[in-house]
Amino acid sequence: MVHDDKFPIAAQLFIRLKRNPGRVIDVTWMLENELYALEVLKVARLADAESADLAARYESMLRSRRGNAPAPQQPAAFARTSSFLAEAETVVDPEVGRHYVGSLR
Repeated sequence: MVHDDKFPIAAQLFIRLKRNPGRVIDVTWMLENELYALEVLKVARLADAESADLAARYESMLRSRRGNAPAPQQPAAFARTSSFLAEAETVVDPEVGRHYVGSLR
């Protein structure tokens, strides 16, 4: 896939998001993974007006590339991981809390 048209917008988003909310994004992964790109665009819309405009331009390119198809669904591996994490959070040993002196950052 040719990324010549999306790369400048992704690079501008990288700079804008690094300055304003202090977020660092992976431009290369944004060009390769549409799910990641959509999540970055959500963050960009909340940052400021210029970032929101860039996000709208990038999303219009995504839509034109895929012919207005619906957004890609989350792969089954992510669904299994999230259900595993939900189960893991419910089973917490009370003894674990005493081993940490502070809080995890």
